[in-house]
Amino acid sequence: MRKHLLIHGPLSSYSSKVVALGVKALNTHLVDSVTISTYSTDVDKAHQLVASANGSPASIQVKGAKDVKNPGFANINRQINLVREGLPDTEALVIKLRTDQTVNFLRLDRILGDKTQKLMEGAILTTNCFTRLDRGYHPSDMFMVGLASSLRLYFPEGGFRETELDDVLAIRASVENQQDSFTLDQWPEARLFRRFIATKGWQVTGTRNDSFDALRRWCVIIDARQVGMRWEKFLGGNLPLVPYRFTMEPFAGGPMEEARCYRASAFGTCSERYSDMTEMLTGLMWNRITLAYRRHGNLPNTFKAIARKSRIARRVHGTLLRLRPRRT
Repeated sequence: MRKHLLIHGPLSSYSSKVVALGVKALNTHLVDSVTISTYSTDVDKAHQLVASANGSPASIQVKGAKDVKNPGFANINRQINLVREGLPDTEALVIKLRTDQTVNFLRLDRILGDKTQKLMEGAILTTNCFTRLDRGYHPSDMFMVGLASSLRLYFPEGGFRETELDDVLAIRASVENQQDSFTLDQWPEARLFRRFIATKGWQVTGTRNDSFDALRRWCVIIDARQVGMRWEKFLGGNLPLVPYRFTMEPFAGGPMEEARCYRASAFGTCSERYSDMTEMLTGLMWNRITLAYRRHGNLPNTFKAIARKSRIARRVHGTLLRLRPRRT
């Protein structure tokens, strides 16, 4: 089966590295063709990146697309638009890669060796990076591998009609009603996956067991470390480590989430020991102290920020305020 690399998204300074690695994968026959799908305003820059990487214009296609009128929640429709624009017309095994992320194509090629059959049956390969345990039917939609026909089905033509405001208001209402965020279907990743498996005839019941069974049936979920995934957003893309457990508020007024990603070992794609190592390494990089330090830039402000968020520290601070002598 022919392998096609699709690099999609707006271009940044990091994208030069992404394109260079794509050109290298093409020259070493790890992929057979490459398409860069970006915005029309970035087409010239994309051609420059290809030329800088000594890529052949004949084998690397650059496609430009206009922006969409309705970006949707978390720019989901923008992603759908660029992915569909870059999919090949003929059937191929497509490696979908964002312009701000890289993977080790040699490692990926080895992994695909015994996973291709399931992909040929319509499943999608993705990583545990943002394949959420605390949200239902929520595989990561960042790095993916699947048949062109499967990805065309996964990313629906025309995108979703809901605007970002529609979904934000719906989630805020759910939070006010104390609805379990696991059951929300407004999350973009969950909306994509629920629709995809519904087209396969899967009856979505909304339970945690059904969510796991659907992921196990229609996805091949590997550990992000297995393909050396790097993300510009984290550590500048300099280390193959991406978040695994973290606290996040997706938007103002949204639920404060203790985000948890699946261990790939739960799906039998790596050993328990391998998942243990991933959890340990990412825990060192993304914990309360390191995240606060990256935000505030120095130790005094870091510990002040941690203390402000600490329940014990707030109680102590409140007690001290009550005991403080009043000024006369």
